[in-house]
Amino acid sequence: MRFVKQRKVKVGSILVSVFLTVTTIRVATAANSIMFADDFEGCNYAKYQDIASNKIDLTVAHSGKCSSKIGGAGVTFGKLLAPLSSSSSDVWLTAQVYFPKEFSLPGGGEGFHIFRLLDRPYTAGLMQLDFVVPYGGATIQLYHGPGDTGGDEAAKNTNFNPAADGRRGRWQCWEIHTRLNTPGQSDGLLEFYADGVLVDSVSGKFRGNSTNPYTYVDVQSNIGSTRPELWPTQNWWYVDDVAVSTGRVGCAPNVTDKTPPNPPGGLRINVQ
Repeated sequence: MRFVKQRKVKVGSILVSVFLTVTTIRVATAANSIMFADDFEGCNYAKYQDIASNKIDLTVAHSGKCSSKIGGAGVTFGKLLAPLSSSSSDVWLTAQVYFPKEFSLPGGGEGFHIFRLLDRPYTAGLMQLDFVVPYGGATIQLYHGPGDTGGDEAAKNTNFNPAADGRRGRWQCWEIHTRLNTPGQSDGLLEFYADGVLVDSVSGKFRGNSTNPYTYVDVQSNIGSTRPELWPTQNWWYVDDVAVSTGRVGCAPNVTDKTPPNPPGGLRINVQ
């Protein structure tokens, strides 16, 4: 949110009107609670109860000194499963993701999963939001599986290629908002924002007549590869500054970015 505030100050005998543009930052409030967060600055996986082939990285980070990576030849899956501190049917997942300039999407009919929200740990019949690049595809698919809730499956292909030119080699802020339907209604919603801009959305009866909420998050999920030899040895992708919350918290600044800031704007001086 941006607003302009006028302040009059005296410089010698001259009255000056200064207009300052003020930007407010979204933060967690009582109505917007953080249910899970990890900036990986512990440089470990202590927050997770189930881990697969993910690796802590000390050379690439959005903030601080550590991030998490997955990929590379011989890796068949990844998993960073953690319980949420509370359950919710309306969830925002925010994360910084990074695909190096040399990253390439898997070929030969392979795909990879990125994030997941679940109504239980990995067991038969689970309901899940699955943020995925499908087999043989190059763009993000918004997928929601009803599990045994009796809901309807949703699978909408977007036009967003996460490793397209202009996206590789820089951190991207992804926000995924999912609101489960009122039991029996078709008012469920799944939205994807990249760098603050809505990419696509899909609605539906995700959980049917069930009241199941989300209780678990898989922060950096499996790459879905049954043929790991198709992945180049250094085909890693990275995640940092993860937050799962009941409201939108927005995108954290890249505190390690050395790019000079833009000149200040929104300043006007009237001499009277």
